[in-house]
Amino acid sequence: MSVASSYNLPTWDQDFDNISDDEDYPNEDFSQERPIRRYQTYLGSIWQFGVFPFRRSNIVSSMEAHCLADALSRLPVPGINPTSFESEASLVINQIVSETIENLAPTSQLIRSRTSSDPILQQIVCFIAQNWPLKKDVSDEIMPFFNRRDLLSYEQGIVMLGSRVVIPATLQKPVLEKLHYTHPGINAVKSLARTTVWWPNCDNDIEIFIKRCEHCQRAGPREPSTPLNLWNTPEESMERIHIDFTGPYHGFIWFVIIDAFSRWMEIFVLKTATTETAIGKLRPFFATFGLPAQIVADNGAQFRSNEFKQFCLSNCIKLIFTTPYHSRSNGLVERAIRTFKWRYDKMSSDPRYNGSPYDRLQELLFVYRTTEHNTTGRTPAEMFLGRKLNTVLDLLHPCVRKDIHQRQFSTKDNRDQSFKDREFEVNDTVYVRRPIDTNWTPATIATRSTPLSCTLDDGRRIHADHLKTRIKTPAPDTRTEDSIIEESPIPSNSTNESVTQTPTIRRNSQRTTRRPPRHFQDFEIN
Repeated sequence: MSVASSYNLPTWDQDFDNISDDEDYPNEDFSQERPIRRYQTYLGSIWQFGVFPFRRSNIVSSMEAHCLADALSRLPVPGINPTSFESEASLVINQIVSETIENLAPTSQLIRSRTSSDPILQQIVCFIAQNWPLKKDVSDEIMPFFNRRDLLSYEQGIVMLGSRVVIPATLQKPVLEKLHYTHPGINAVKSLARTTVWWPNCDNDIEIFIKRCEHCQRAGPREPSTPLNLWNTPEESMERIHIDFTGPYHGFIWFVIIDAFSRWMEIFVLKTATTETAIGKLRPFFATFGLPAQIVADNGAQFRSNEFKQFCLSNCIKLIFTTPYHSRSNGLVERAIRTFKWRYDKMSSDPRYNGSPYDRLQELLFVYRTTEHNTTGRTPAEMFLGRKLNTVLDLLHPCVRKDIHQRQFSTKDNRDQSFKDREFEVNDTVYVRRPIDTNWTPATIATRSTPLSCTLDDGRRIHADHLKTRIKTPAPDTRTEDSIIEESPIPSNSTNESVTQTPTIRRNSQRTTRRPPRHFQDFEIN
């Protein structure tokens, strides 16, 4: 096929048949960066820019059927030098290069002048005209060109990389501005640059240039939200509370209070959201549960007012404001409001809850406070009040208290069968032996603390299990029986009545007289 004369096509957008005896040439992809000879670079450029715009069909024929093109390729045309193929191909390439360069902001004349003054490109021009050095002798600045040396050419004073113009360093920024003229994205600019211009690290420079574009930054999408910044966990209830208004919702304003430690929630139904209504609901709340150490609120006018600030100052409460227009900073109360609305909407549509909004609110809060919270693992009532609230569901459980009471008395009765009641009175003499003692020591009971506990005369407090009765031994009496009778007083008988009195005889025996049992104290023994 005669390539030199086949591409002098007068018009564009025509249908034609491309007949060749080479099966690979019509389908050759000259855009791939692979080592080819210099004349193939020219032919590839001609094929790419001169033939691709047409609608063509490739026909492969034998050499006998392709005699016309074969003969013309062997028969020189009069007046045309057969060796002028490369010059003729260069004219076509120069025309394509000129059309490509004219579309850029820097003119072709400017690119030529800057190329001639660029030291790196001048070395590349010398390497293209002569021979490339060995890879080990190539500097880092020349290495990007060395890796693409088979695609480099020098036409009309401009270095070309295939169909792309190699831009000098001084013109790279103006070219970037031209590529980014309508502020396309990074991928779009890269796609455009890969068909028109090239220089080392071109893709990286495009990314940096677009990322620094002020207009693209302003019009760009919002960046991902920052991670959550957790508040400090309180150590007890009413250390920090979060407050906020919500509404109008179902025709009312709702004032929400939530404790940060226990997640206890209070909601008040209001008609207006003002500083006076907020203070009016906080006062009974503080009177019931005490003053908090901190109050967290948003930047609403109700909380920013001097009256609310003075109210907090007078009660020694630290008022904390969250970041304006950032509801996540007060996320605890915002989440409580969402939970309240989610449940209240379903209760409003349920015909079983046909009471007033206040009644529905109280039922909602009661169930919320008696339900285990996901964060704390316990109910808000248990965390806030220190005890669980009794609910209707508690009646479903068996009465454990009665069983415990009966088992305790049964255990006591079984144990007391092998024990004996012992009680000691004040001034009783006893023996004492504590678990740390080895011998029984005498003592006297000074006071009784409980029925089974008493205090001794030496100040020690002793349980009845550590005591036993001590019987005193009386001192021996040396008097005779006659002297005892003589010393006994004789009562006077003023009425001259005969009274016979039996004298008391004290025995010298060592045995003491037993005291009557305690249950006989109410009877008089004659």
